[in-house]
Amino acid sequence: MSRISTLILVQLDGELPPGLNLPQLCTLGESCNSIAATLTRYLQTDASVVQVTNWEDFPSVAPTSGIVAIYIVGHAWMDGNQFRASVRTRDTSQVLSGGELARSLLAPVAESAQLLLLVDTCNGAGLINEIKAARGGASTCVIAASSQGESTLEYPLDRSTRFAAALKTSVAKMPDTIDAVELAMDIRKRLSRPGIMPSQSASYWVSGDPIQLEPGGEHSEHGRRSSKTYLVLRSLLVTTGVIIAALAVWAFIYYRNHALITVDLPQFSEIADSASIEIYEELPETNESKKVLEFQVLGVRRSQFRLPTSDLLVVTKSAYKDGEFREVRFHLNLTPGLKWSKKSVALVWPSVDAIRSHPNMAYVPSVEWQQGTDRQTLTSERAFWIDLNPVSAHRYRPLAIEAERKGDIQYSVLLNTERNAAAVDAVGAGQVPKLMGDLNQIFNVVNASERAEKRAAGDSKKPPATDTQLSASVPCEDCPAPLTMEEAQLFCRRQGKRLPTDLEWELAARGVDGRLYPWGNKFDGQRTNCVGLPEKGQPPARLQPSSKYVLGASPFGVIDMVGNAGDWVDTRGGYERTFMGGFYAFNPEECMVFKALPDTGEPPWRTITARCIQDSGKTVASPAQSR
Repeated sequence: MSRISTLILVQLDGELPPGLNLPQLCTLGESCNSIAATLTRYLQTDASVVQVTNWEDFPSVAPTSGIVAIYIVGHAWMDGNQFRASVRTRDTSQVLSGGELARSLLAPVAESAQLLLLVDTCNGAGLINEIKAARGGASTCVIAASSQGESTLEYPLDRSTRFAAALKTSVAKMPDTIDAVELAMDIRKRLSRPGIMPSQSASYWVSGDPIQLEPGGEHSEHGRRSSKTYLVLRSLLVTTGVIIAALAVWAFIYYRNHALITVDLPQFSEIADSASIEIYEELPETNESKKVLEFQVLGVRRSQFRLPTSDLLVVTKSAYKDGEFREVRFHLNLTPGLKWSKKSVALVWPSVDAIRSHPNMAYVPSVEWQQGTDRQTLTSERAFWIDLNPVSAHRYRPLAIEAERKGDIQYSVLLNTERNAAAVDAVGAGQVPKLMGDLNQIFNVVNASERAEKRAAGDSKKPPATDTQLSASVPCEDCPAPLTMEEAQLFCRRQGKRLPTDLEWELAARGVDGRLYPWGNKFDGQRTNCVGLPEKGQPPARLQPSSKYVLGASPFGVIDMVGNAGDWVDTRGGYERTFMGGFYAFNPEECMVFKALPDTGEPPWRTITARCIQDSGKTVASPAQSR
């Protein structure tokens, strides 16, 4: 019958020589208890179990039959090629060589007895050679927890060494009768598995007849059931801990990478037949915009949702009852972080009256944004509304005629261009070169006469020079109307609006993320009319309808902001005449959203138009008031 007749549990807990710098072991006693509990069911009924904490108490009576199982646990080290360990005696500690330790361990083991030696120390394989020399060919199995030069590990929370835990698991999962070699191989496999803790390289040596452990009586079966129960509970606790840790990590990452968005909405049902909010993730580097969320808001006054912290665009989609278009958008450049003030964003829509009174305009809220070539962070002073499109030729023409009739303007680029074109048509294009010289002389005489009359009357204003470019192209009806700055200022003023400042214009064109063009960071000739000078033999570029460039809208929904026609801006003390956005004859790099360019106000006239703004809280003048 192959059962354990004697189980000896040895703690190598003597004082260590100075200079080793080995950590204090805290699970020696608990590991011995774990081994005893694991092997209980394989003990003979009259088996003796001996705990050795004092080396002088080491058993000296050798059994005559059965298996002697010895478990040693504690620190061991290599002194050159020599295995060393420290044991405690009654009065002091004693350092033993590998040979001395082996002879002491084998003293109580009869030559006819079978020996199962479990070495749970650092450098455990270093003791195997000493056992080989002392034990010879007797029936022996030595299982060492570590190879030479390797450390063993503890599970402080489990109050056990890693080797003792592996032995418990292996025994619980093996058949009732255990072969010592199979046990050694299973322990070795478990200790070598990679994981959170470093792996261990278990070693074993066998000689003589094979050792097989057979279960004993009822108390052993109870111990096996207890061991299985422990393993199940331990697995559950470990699994629960892993799940809790994973949830904690997931919650941390989710909190860091998401923000709570709160939207406060007006009563859209008063002004719209339908209303929804669409949220897009902006990807300026690739000019892409991906929809991430959409929901209906007609009748909704407040809504909350969490979104990933990224470059987001919140767009209002409404079918307004008056049939006019409006854009109310919010551009958010959210970055991951833990700061609470950055984790909650409140978006407040304009009131119903404000939305109703700003048809064909886009709302630009007060925001933090990136300005200029160096993307300096600024905060806009106030919210404002800006025209979705520049004023078109067909809309501006009657206003220009009336202003010219009343003497409010002395010169209109649009009207003068159309008159010149009519003159060319009347004379014939082939006659133009012959007439140009005479016309220039005539216009110069007229201008000189007008200047003299103005000076005599005390008028200090300089009359604008006359445009003698008779071949200038007339813009199409839906194209932006070319205007002088004085015309642009008058046009905006008569609507109760004003020209935007350069910073207001840049914010409306750029959004908050510092992009180079209204649609992103890559130039796209399909989204703007910015082609530069024509190649040889190619027709020159011309103005195009603004509606052709809807896909080039800015984050706030403003259309045709770069290329095509430039927009006059108020620099507030800067250069007197400044425009932004470039125009169709510019190269792509000159049509970026932060380019502010001066203009002399003299012919040849550049194609610059008007796009007006109004501070939030004010009301646009009615058509009657604008006249």
